[in-house]
Parts: sequence; structure tokens; C-alpha cells
Amino acid sequence: MGPFLATVIVAVALTEWQVQVDRSVFERFFGALDPIGVMTGIAVVGVISMAYLQGTSDFAVLGPGAWRDVVSIIAWAVPLLAAAAIGADLVLGYAEDTNVAMPDALRFYPAIAVFVEIAFHAVPIAVLVAILGMPTGHRTGSTLTRLHTHSQHRKSLLDKPTLFRDADLSRV
Repeated sequence: MGPFLATVIVAVALTEWQVQVDRSVFERFFGALDPIGVMTGIAVVGVISMAYLQGTSDFAVLGPGAWRDVVSIIAWAVPLLAAAAIGADLVLGYAEDTNVAMPDALRFYPAIAVFVEIAFHAVPIAVLVAILGMPTGHRTGSTLTRLHTHSQHRKSLLDKPTLFRDADLSRV
């Protein structure tokens, strides 16, 4: 919980700082609501959500050998998502005042990113886990079971001696 809590505290502090400099950058997103109150509230809800998720299970997001898969996913996803955003901008055209100018952007974007991650990821996942239970991968035919079985099978294949890996090539 340490890094998450530190991130949330920094986000609230950046919000406070930005409100002291120029409160209007938050109006597009929060309307007339107090940005400090909104960020403090989402911070509390985020900490509760993450504590619940961490306390529910020891579910590991990344296991041994997962970095190779993560890099592969990122290598494909980032260009595709960037192309989609560029395409949407060209077709739909975003409003000119969508971006927050520097130096306000240095305070605003990290704070709003924490808000978005909590509001659209941590809280919905915690609610789904509370309603449906933590995905354990023990259900027959579940994606988690298949992935775990596949990775275990791949690992067991690598551990077994093979004709080519363990062959005595000194006579060749």
C-alpha cells in the first residue's frame, strides 16, 4: 500500500498547489465542485479500494516470465492505441482548449491521472470483486486456469532434457 498511498498524497498535494495557482483548469472536469474535496474524496475511496483488493487475495498480477509477455503486449498496444487516438483527433477533431498549458500541466496531469486510475480502474475492479469474487483461476476452463496451465506446461518443457539441448555435440 506504501507506493499507492504516497502517489495519492502527492496527487492531492499537486491539486492543492494547482488550486492556489489557477483553479480554473479543474472546472472542465469537476464543474463547480471543489477540486481539493474531489481529489481528497477519490483518494480515500482509492485507498479503501486498494486495501480491499490487496486483502481479498494474494492474486499475483505478474508471475515468473511475465515480463516477456508484458513487453510484447506493450509493443503492440501502444502503437495501436496511439494510432487510434491520432485517427480520432483527425476525424473528430478535439477542441482547441482540451490541453492544459505549461506550467499548469506539470501539476494538473499527474493529479488528474491518479483521479482517473482510481475512478475508472481501482473502484470498478474492487466493486466487481466484491460482487463476483476474486478471480482465482480455479474454475474449470477459465482464462486464468488456461494461462497458468500453459505457462506451467511451457516451464516443464524447458526443464525436461531434450534431444537437441542435452545432446553431446562434441562429436559432431
